[in-house]
Amino acid sequence: MKKAKILTIVLVIVLAATVFAFAGCNNTETDNTLRIALPDGTPCLAMANLFDGDKNLEGYKLDMNVVSAKLIGNEVLSGKADIAIMPTNAFAQLYNKGVDYQIITSNIFGVLYIIGNHETAFDLSNLTGKVVSSIGKTNTPEYVFKKILDYYKIPYVESAEAVEGKVAISYVDDGSQAIQAVKNNSADYAIVGEPAVTNAAGKGLVNLYDLQEGWSIATGGNSKYPQASLVMKSSLAKDKKFVTALVAKLHENLNYLNDEENLKNLTSLFAEYGSATAFPVASIANCNVDVKWACDIKDEMKTYLGEFGITLKDDNCFYNYAA
Repeated sequence: MKKAKILTIVLVIVLAATVFAFAGCNNTETDNTLRIALPDGTPCLAMANLFDGDKNLEGYKLDMNVVSAKLIGNEVLSGKADIAIMPTNAFAQLYNKGVDYQIITSNIFGVLYIIGNHETAFDLSNLTGKVVSSIGKTNTPEYVFKKILDYYKIPYVESAEAVEGKVAISYVDDGSQAIQAVKNNSADYAIVGEPAVTNAAGKGLVNLYDLQEGWSIATGGNSKYPQASLVMKSSLAKDKKFVTALVAKLHENLNYLNDEENLKNLTSLFAEYGSATAFPVASIANCNVDVKWACDIKDEMKTYLGEFGITLKDDNCFYNYAA
């Protein structure tokens, strides 16, 4: 009987130790692994070197994930992602609803262009009386283009048919539809984003106008619009050593994107993480990848958000690297 009791006690101790050990392993993984979510497309370029390189940074393991653009908002709303790169306007709306994240940097500064058939001398006034097939109804393409037209006092109307004295804007679901509209002569011009702009060159269309430059002029600033930004859980942002190291990696990424050998492999690199987007080498320079601390361009961000009718509830969403 005594031996049985002793054996029972030993088994309980062993079992308890085993449970504790497994619990310890799980906690370590949970504490040290950071989920980074990026929507498929241009935002992946902002962290290309992290997809390709060492996934360990300041004691954390970086878990890189490419998700559908439609799902990136839920990554933050649900708290699933520790870090995400997402449309700045979409994050602002989530922040106003109470998500506990901060904007660290802005990383994609616009990828929109007007394309069409070759013209000897293109000017925005050329659009008058013509049809422009555009992506992005109720989103950045609509607001940026209309802001530019308003600045130059060029009247416009939403229509699939040409209207005398006005720019007719016809909205479609994606870049391929906009390009096809020009090819089949149902539109004279198209507004699309990279890499669709570069891909359209293979169909005989050319890049005629940079909407980022137009935005800069129309807003009286010297910067392009902060279309996509890196956001991070506020609790994680308290680790300033990590934030500094991560932003340093983002700056290193700019050099990574200057290496043509790296650019040739981007499509296959991102595909390993679930991307379905092709990245022609020639498109990368037009994607306006950069790294700017959000708090340093706070005013430009607010101007951009204002075009969407968004006013931030406060400025606490801007991470302050100097604090």
